[in-house]
Amino acid sequence: MTETECWDFLKEWRNKSMNEIPRENLEESDRKWEYIYDTFPDLRLPQGETIFRVHHGGCDEPELSDYEDNGKNQQKRFNSAHDRWKRERDRSEIRFDKHWVSFTKNPMVFSSNYFQSKGMGGFVIVASAKKAVDISEVKGPGFIEKEQEVVAPLDESSRIEVLPLNEFERKYCKTNA
Repeated sequence: MTETECWDFLKEWRNKSMNEIPRENLEESDRKWEYIYDTFPDLRLPQGETIFRVHHGGCDEPELSDYEDNGKNQQKRFNSAHDRWKRERDRSEIRFDKHWVSFTKNPMVFSSNYFQSKGMGGFVIVASAKKAVDISEVKGPGFIEKEQEVVAPLDESSRIEVLPLNEFERKYCKTNA
């Protein structure tokens, strides 16, 4: 991987919307993150720094009437949505699969409605960085400064706690008002 390819990959990652289809080749993406971590020590987040990741969920329970316009597929689509809703409410369903994913250094980003509007208001994963790449300074068209984005493997051994969003906000999003 050339330096130009690394920076292109970083910019592409930074500009990816949360609503886009997930990465197709997680192993390839993980290899790129490992390479960037090993090759660019200036981008490493110090070990032990606390990082945060919002987990899907927090949406209202689906109702069968929400799927009336699906005709004969109404029950099937409702069942699928309801099953997903139940999984997203279950902390044990969080997959700590060691794939590299986005975190933030700034817990205050979760106190806005941004993540809830994306259907991502269920739980917040609080972790201690072991191996993380700080891309908060990589700017591009989709750059949101307050995000303070960091990319790290979602590893069970780095987990400090998993909290419902409202508990997380009480504990980590205190302001000096």
